[in-house]
Amino acid sequence: MAGIKERPSVREVTVLVPGDGDRLSERSGADLNDVLRAILWDLRDDYGWKDWTAAAKALGLPQSSLSSFFQEEKVKNPDGSTTVERQGTRLETLSRICAAIRKDPIELFQRHERYAEEKRFADDAIFDQFRTVLDRGEAARLLPVLVTLKARGALDLALQTMERIAGIERDTQKEQATARKRSTPRKKRSGKRKTG
Repeated sequence: MAGIKERPSVREVTVLVPGDGDRLSERSGADLNDVLRAILWDLRDDYGWKDWTAAAKALGLPQSSLSSFFQEEKVKNPDGSTTVERQGTRLETLSRICAAIRKDPIELFQRHERYAEEKRFADDAIFDQFRTVLDRGEAARLLPVLVTLKARGALDLALQTMERIAGIERDTQKEQATARKRSTPRKKRSGKRKTG
């Protein structure tokens, strides 16, 4: 086993979940152990901890658990390729880290660029909706269609068609009025009341 020498990159994990009928859908996401490793790497630099022993002490963790979290081992696969394996951590360790730096898990994970609040709300909130209805294969088949529609300036027409297929009727004038209302600043009320 060797220690990780640079800020860890985040690997993807893939799972198979039930899809339509008997078909399985593939879903993927970040390996949260790798995200936590990168966050701890950054915390070590931010707090000036000279090594993982100092970091473990500051975080109230056993030094052995933190140093093993940053170990990796190359494993030879049956096909001859090699995979880098890293040990995961327990929720108890995550709880201790959060308590030690006085952050909740959301604040802790927002330290990582993948989960930074501005990125989360700009990108992921919208795309999370896609991920719940499309697996990778479906997204791959839909992508060329969307690219073609965009190139032809026909995305709006495609959306209207999808709404008709789904039986959704939208009042676009009402939606536009609501959008204008939201973008218009509200007038502040003065603290004075009329007396009659």
